[in-house]
Amino acid sequence: GSDGNFTGAMGIPTLDGLGVRGADAHTLNEHIEVDSLAERGRLMAGLLAAGFRTGLLATAGALGWRGGCGYGQRMRAVLIDIDGVLTVSWKPLPGAVAALRRLRTAGVPLALVTNTTSRTRVSIASVLAGGLPVTASEILTAPVIAAAYLHDRYPGARCLLLNSGDIAGNLAGLTLAQEHDQAPADVVLVGGAGPEFSY
Repeated sequence: GSDGNFTGAMGIPTLDGLGVRGADAHTLNEHIEVDSLAERGRLMAGLLAAGFRTGLLATAGALGWRGGCGYGQRMRAVLIDIDGVLTVSWKPLPGAVAALRRLRTAGVPLALVTNTTSRTRVSIASVLAGGLPVTASEILTAPVIAAAYLHDRYPGARCLLLNSGDIAGNLAGLTLAQEHDQAPADVVLVGGAGPEFSY
């Protein structure tokens, strides 16, 4: 399912499916239609521009937002998926840099989100730094969210991490089971399976 299901279920107005066109998502045959890159970049920039023009997007201080977020209310922040919305293969899509600048100029709080489990926030920010003006603190990854959840729900638990890529730096506060550790783990955190995983 789409990551937008999570925000939609919380009653947050969510625009989803704005990434490039393609097929066979999450398979070895996953691909994009290159001709759709510019089109989807223009679409995202246009939506953001319309949001500022109509007042749907505004600075958090100007919103006076108190209650639930329903349609017709202004947004107090923007969450933007990285892969397929701002970038493809970590390269900015047309209009992405301008859209981020516009949000920053307007003082709109934002976060870049990704379900990538193979890179840390610092690594992602470093890769994006050549084209997108972002910092590690503005990036939310699945491991960061998972670590916060486990820290709150299972404090002190020993965690066995099964993942392709070194993300230990984003698992602050967790006690990670070490390689060859024979003691049983309390929780298992499963991330992306790379080519080193097998049966």
